[in-house]
Amino acid sequence: MINIDIETKCFNMNNRLVSIAFVDQRSIGIENSVFLETQINIYGDSKSLYILGALFNLIQKEKSIIVYLQRSSNKASDIVLFHGTSNPITYSDCVNLRKKAYKVKTNKKYSLEINEETKADKLYESWKFKDLYSIRSNGQLILMSCNLLGLRLAELICKSLIDTNDGHTHFDDMSTKESLELIIRNKDTDMIFQ
Repeated sequence: MINIDIETKCFNMNNRLVSIAFVDQRSIGIENSVFLETQINIYGDSKSLYILGALFNLIQKEKSIIVYLQRSSNKASDIVLFHGTSNPITYSDCVNLRKKAYKVKTNKKYSLEINEETKADKLYESWKFKDLYSIRSNGQLILMSCNLLGLRLAELICKSLIDTNDGHTHFDDMSTKESLELIIRNKDTDMIFQ
């Protein structure tokens, strides 16, 4: 188990209390590449995928949290993860989030963890996997809106990529029709990194 604490900034946005965690992608070992209008690839080793899974787990527990993964280079994109049903946000909200967050002094700490079980918790029926994710890109900003089941599944996928020799997973069958295809890759096991 990897213990990592993250800090969030809390403030009111659109008449609701939100918390935002700014995380530098490089600091957790995540990289991304975006092929505009087609797909997004997120890369990381097993430790990085553990942290990514733990971030999905945190959003499951605290639906008001927005995780803002800041890009490490000009070639990459910022990725914003959030519970879209409880906490919908838009591209313009993201600009306001950044402005407000830098002015706020109120911080709250969270410890990241991932659920230890690997079974899919009766998530076998394919109808349950429809439209779990809305993944949109606007230049160098990617919004990934998930519902509760989508967050749980994303956590399980990260855990599965750590525990198995599966090199990557595609999210296109579980996303809305308008979404870009998301692929999460484990650098330790994906053949393109060997």
